[in-house]
Amino acid sequence: MKRNNNFGKLLYFFKKTHDEFEKEINNRAKKLNLTKQEAEILLILSTQKYKYNCELVKGRGYSKSYFSKGVKSLIEKKLISFKKDENDKRFQHIIINESAAKEINELKNMQKERYANLKKGITEEELSQFYLIVDKMLKNMKEGN
Repeated sequence: MKRNNNFGKLLYFFKKTHDEFEKEINNRAKKLNLTKQEAEILLILSTQKYKYNCELVKGRGYSKSYFSKGVKSLIEKKLISFKKDENDKRFQHIIINESAAKEINELKNMQKERYANLKKGITEEELSQFYLIVDKMLKNMKEGN
């Protein structure tokens, strides 16, 4: 099997996947009367387990201002709230309010649809190999920096 410019194809795949997801999340956010930023934060909060908001900023690579602006507007829309940590008053937990259920369901469905579309025609074994390779590449990137 000839491997001409496969690294370029890999980069193109990730760029194209990112661009398509950005376009789709923008469209869904508009339908839900959210900004892209708000939609991303809701989706992340609903699928990832971050104990504190500072972990989310660090873990996702967002700037503090980007995250803070989105969180502030989600609080104003009463979709999320904060709860003080009982053991350490310096920290606050982000709580997703029940009023955000419709938005979160719509965003999760969008994510599932995109993922299902990407996986068409790919076996579980092939997918496992792909994830293994991507994990190794990410590890190499971290070690190289």
